[in-house]
Amino acid sequence: MTYFLLFLICIIFIELFIILNLREQVSKLMGLSKEAMSIIRSKSLDEEQKEKQIRKKALETFMLTVLSTLKFLLIFLALFVFQRVVFIVSPTVGQTIMEKIVSVETIVLLTFFSIFYVWIRNVISQGL
Repeated sequence: MTYFLLFLICIIFIELFIILNLREQVSKLMGLSKEAMSIIRSKSLDEEQKEKQIRKKALETFMLTVLSTLKFLLIFLALFVFQRVVFIVSPTVGQTIMEKIVSVETIVLLTFFSIFYVWIRNVISQGL
């Protein structure tokens, strides 16, 4: 029962990560960083132009970071509510989950499960 619930937590996290489109946001943040660096390195722009463009990129980065943080908080809230419900339904199972989730063996197992789940999900979504 404990591992079933831990696997369910992984699935909830992965699905929320996908639904909330966090992967795309992380890619956009990385792209903004690269754009900012190319602006800084640019020899064709004078300092005033660089300053204006960097301010714009900084604002975009800030807004995207705030949005990503809010999405991560939403995921945290969903997982927290799930954990609270488990504790209310069965305090012993809840306590066991809390003990197991910090063990190295469980972390490794959940990592492999997550990789396998994402792989299976991709295979199904691509229709292979």
